[in-house]
Amino acid sequence: MNLHRKSILLLGGTGSIGSQVCNIVAQYPDIFHVKTIICKGDNPRYIAALAKKLRVNKIVTNNHDTNDLRILLSQQNTSCLVNGGNDAVIDACQNKHDICISAISGIAALLPLIAAIPYCETIGLANKESIICLGDYIIKQAKKHDTKIIPLDSEHNALFELLGLDDIVKNNIDLNSIRKIIITASGGPLWKFSTKEMDQLPQEKVLKHPTWGMGQKISIDSATMINKGFEIVEVERLFNIKVEDVEVIVNRQSLIHAGISYKNGSTNMYFGPTTMEIPIANFLFKKSGHQHNIENIDFASLEGIEFNQPDDSRFPLLKFAVDCYKHSRQALVALNAANESTVKAYIEKKIKFTDIAKINMIAVDEANKKNHPVETPAELIHYHDIVSALVYKHIFQHHQYC
Repeated sequence: MNLHRKSILLLGGTGSIGSQVCNIVAQYPDIFHVKTIICKGDNPRYIAALAKKLRVNKIVTNNHDTNDLRILLSQQNTSCLVNGGNDAVIDACQNKHDICISAISGIAALLPLIAAIPYCETIGLANKESIICLGDYIIKQAKKHDTKIIPLDSEHNALFELLGLDDIVKNNIDLNSIRKIIITASGGPLWKFSTKEMDQLPQEKVLKHPTWGMGQKISIDSATMINKGFEIVEVERLFNIKVEDVEVIVNRQSLIHAGISYKNGSTNMYFGPTTMEIPIANFLFKKSGHQHNIENIDFASLEGIEFNQPDDSRFPLLKFAVDCYKHSRQALVALNAANESTVKAYIEKKIKFTDIAKINMIAVDEANKKNHPVETPAELIHYHDIVSALVYKHIFQHHQYC
């Protein structure tokens, strides 16, 4: 065994990002060891296979009931500690690891991420909700504990590479020469459809992203384009570049991930195929001397690259997310809470697609009639729960917005 292997705490081991992380590190057992996996626990057979393949030391699930997983691990003679419940999740995060990869979806990532910061040298951040809602707090904690943060979102990792950074926490970006930052959007699966047509499409169409393979939540966020609004906010949170200096351009082929336009008239663009292996490998192998080989774009075979401006009339949540951020942290947290609830309701076929934006906007307005403190993790989670309950009440009891 290589005693110098880097130990990994993987927050969200069974989602789209977590699965790709596991696929990569499995190829380099002499370099990496996935020591701990935090996951939902709703697919025990897959988790047990993962534990055996990666020789994981500990698995902690959100579910208290881990009996099925324990049985499967025993049957395959895999030695692995198993715990369940939210307290066990936090306890597992408060153990030393070289690397933490935050790939849990939604605000559920916040508390495990904050718990892990003092115990990890470097954090790969694939969860946007935690950074947009409480990014200043997270970065302050990372500075306090000398923990590096590197973004794993394709757009923000592309910017990180274009800017030549080593760490978000200690970045020294020279903004004097920069005119604007560009992040790209695919336009999602509904780009060519009218608002009326969006509600008539089968859910399978909405969940099928045209260029990326993603989980259900992020696929819906891409379809409404709220993810791009959040990603604009993420640029300011991570790079200290004002949202007014960030432009979204629709690139239907998803071949360009980000760009920087300079005052001298030049623009540097970051091209790459549509795979999250690139930002993950950028993170894992940065300054290590190792290369994870991925096929490049074959530019000669391209028939053309299409660019468009976002359409706020059909995709209002992009601009609305930025407006919420400009208004207050409370408004942005309310939007995130409402969106998590409405996306879940849409997946469960309890509301129409266009109801997502309508309910989100009304819920933010309703929730912000009273001031709520959202400056600490506990305050934020409490308020997030209040807004979620408000949305569920209206959708599932009164149907006032549908």
